Amino acid sequence: MPDNTVRDEGAVPFDPSAMARFEYTGVDWDAPTRTATLRYALVPDQEATRHEFAESVTLPDACTGTPATALLRLLWLAAGLSYFKAAIPPVIHFPGGITAPERTYLAQLIEGGLGEFAYVNNRVDALTPRIEGDALPSPTATGMWDANARPVVPVGGGKDSVVSIQTVREAGIEPVLFCVGSYRAIDACAAVAGLPLARATRRLDPHLVQLNARGALNGHVPITAINSAIALMVADTAGLGPVLMSNEESANHGNVTWHGRDINHQWSKSMTAEVALRAYLAASGLEEGRYLSLLRPLNELTIARLFAQSPQYLDAFTSCNRAFSLNEARRTASWCGECPKCEFVFLILAPFVDRDRLTAVFGADLLNTPERVDGYRAIVGLGAHKPFECVGDYDEAAAAFTLAAAGQWAGAVVPQALASEVAPTAAPVLEADGALWAHLPPRYREAVMRRVG
Repeated sequence: MPDNTVRDEGAVPFDPSAMARFEYTGVDWDAPTRTATLRYALVPDQEATRHEFAESVTLPDACTGTPATALLRLLWLAAGLSYFKAAIPPVIHFPGGITAPERTYLAQLIEGGLGEFAYVNNRVDALTPRIEGDALPSPTATGMWDANARPVVPVGGGKDSVVSIQTVREAGIEPVLFCVGSYRAIDACAAVAGLPLARATRRLDPHLVQLNARGALNGHVPITAINSAIALMVADTAGLGPVLMSNEESANHGNVTWHGRDINHQWSKSMTAEVALRAYLAASGLEEGRYLSLLRPLNELTIARLFAQSPQYLDAFTSCNRAFSLNEARRTASWCGECPKCEFVFLILAPFVDRDRLTAVFGADLLNTPERVDGYRAIVGLGAHKPFECVGDYDEAAAAFTLAAAGQWAGAVVPQALASEVAPTAAPVLEADGALWAHLPPRYREAVMRRVG
């Protein structure tokens, strides 16, 4: 048969509406190179314009085992949304079949994880594609998993993963640090911790970049779900314990209501996403305790207070998204000082870090900068909706604002400008919802409670 796959058509426009279905065409594991190859296709009514993709994910050297089939396919499911979103055809097809847990999890991942993408592109239909494929039996898990083995702590370069690292270490548990890709802030935090960093690499198919330049749909995908799947594979193939994420309580709160849906930029960090992933593991014959968020019961203000107790990380950490741009030429070295993420992190740390020290870290005093007033209006709940960034809830932001304005930043530009609009708010108490504590195994629950004090 002739090869009708389009790989490069130069400047020929790409028409997303011409795509009839998205296919999950296959997933392979190469043991010698520790590499998973994930295969997909966008298929139109006319076979002459079929677009195929192959993404690769390579695990660290320590990963000498073979990943459980359910984990390999979990990564395949999650990573596929980067390509599905290019056209969001009405049908997702699995030529080789799909298990019941996979069908359930993929539908949840699309509906929640692509919410922001659908909102920004005004395409609510993106959230409910028809998932087709013959039913496959759920895989049977093999091997033994040790819940007490060294945990994997994914490091994102920000304050949250630092708090997780310090919390388990203070409990006498040495974690294995993990990341996907190479970024200055992640490497710097690992260096301060004095722990080795297990690094996986992910290579997107360059044809997706070409399609984006030619008119493909683009936007936010649930990257935490993708990185979580890779972390689970690392733990499984290296004989390690649970993956301890650093997702907090405020990730449960969305940004805006649209078409009766809660659109949440942080959906893949939310408790809803965590429950969905743990259910997938259990239904696929794996222990649901392989995955949990250590900081789930904590609010942002509590996490900021704990982070400030480890000042050695102040010059290392960064969570500004511009420092993690896929395009290396566009990356900032540290904090840009202009985006909502910079504004929020500066604010949440303001009650706990010396003003001069915090200003030096960010390169500017963001609470004393007139250009930042409008940004802070949105962050404390005075805008149209919460910014589509990983920022805390309005109550947390208002509490930090109140504490900062009553302390070191009394008389600063932003507090003065918003004083009449932001009602004084008491600092939120530690999240007391028993369910958020109960999902933590005793050894980790005790570690967090001891750290919080």
